[in-house]
Amino acid sequence: MLQQDEGEPLPEGFRVTHKPKPTDGKHMLPPSDAEIDRLDQQHFIMRGNKQIEEFVAKCCGSGLWALEMAWDYPNSFFIGVDVVEMYPKEGDLPPNVTFQTVDKLHDLPFVDGEFDYVFERFMVFEFTPDDWRVTIKELTRVTKSGGWVELFEHDLAALKRVPKNMH
Repeated sequence: MLQQDEGEPLPEGFRVTHKPKPTDGKHMLPPSDAEIDRLDQQHFIMRGNKQIEEFVAKCCGSGLWALEMAWDYPNSFFIGVDVVEMYPKEGDLPPNVTFQTVDKLHDLPFVDGEFDYVFERFMVFEFTPDDWRVTIKELTRVTKSGGWVELFEHDLAALKRVPKNMH
């Protein structure tokens, strides 16, 4: 198995074809105006320039994510859905956000391809593996072609690493 100069061996079938030399002993690319421009361009490429118009936050809980997004992006529309009504009442909301209580989260009350962006987080302890299969299918169903589904979860491996002072 091939090895890099330092560290772990490379996986079978991989090889180093070009290894840049550090410029100042600390950085692969020198801190310069050109590097600042490169980083800024990288930021804008990753951010994209598409105006996202419709969002849905599934399992929205208190609705804080949808509310913050509505305040930050007043030209977009946000819908938060959950099985429990914990979110703010209609009179307390910005005009570009609404919330819905649904009977169950697997059959979202939206047409196919309705949303540009679908968001769900912190549900790893709530769903069984079968629930996840149905949930992901449902999230992709309501997402427009070319849209974005974001699932944000805990690092379960980190939960297994107990700090030494906690033994």
